[in-house]
Parts: sequence; C-alpha cells; structure tokens
Amino acid sequence: MKRWICVVLIALMGLIIYCDNFVGKEHETAIRDLENGTYVMKEKVTVNQESLVKGQKIKLKVTWGKDWVRVRGYPADVDPLQTKQVLILYLFEKEFAKEKFSINHFMEKLHRVAVPLNK
Repeated sequence: MKRWICVVLIALMGLIIYCDNFVGKEHETAIRDLENGTYVMKEKVTVNQESLVKGQKIKLKVTWGKDWVRVRGYPADVDPLQTKQVLILYLFEKEFAKEKFSINHFMEKLHRVAVPLNK
C-alpha cells in the first residue's frame, strides 16, 4: 500500500512539473528547429569577455525553464563542444503578454539580435 501511494505521488509531481513548463509542448519543436539553422548577428554582443560580432555567422542553443527562455550563440564554423557560447537573449515570463510564452514575441526579440542566414 505504501509503495502504491509513493508511485501515485511521484506521478502527480511529474505531471505538475510537466504542466508547469513555460514554453509548452506545442512550441518545443519550433524552438529546437532553431538550433538546426545558421544565423547572422545584427549587433555585437559581449558577455564575460566573450563576443559575437555584427555580421558573424552563428549557431544557436536554446534552453528554457519554469519561467524563462535563454538563447546562446556560438560561431557557426566551430564545434559547439570546442567553443564558449555567448548569451544573446534571456527572456522571463514577465516580458510576455499575460506572462504566457508567445513564439511570435520570442522570434521578434531574437531577430533584433540575430537573423536567419539567407541561403
């Protein structure tokens, strides 16, 4: 009986954590697809002495949590495991209308810093 109660409690906690995802399951694929493209920096971004410069071709790494979404960039011609990533965008739920993630708002903010490379 105790084992069953533990299993139910763990399942409920997992469901609560899953439902509390800021980005939401419906946007995860679109955001992950951003990591497959190449982008061009529209402005210079420097964080902790690491920089990405205007016009530089970059790749993206997007992560998110309970109330935030973060985008890091790194040079497109370098192995991501061999280079430092630079934080180019960090948004919190308070920056979205009704504190609900919007892919359009996110893309607008991203495109102020980096745009997709035209092929």
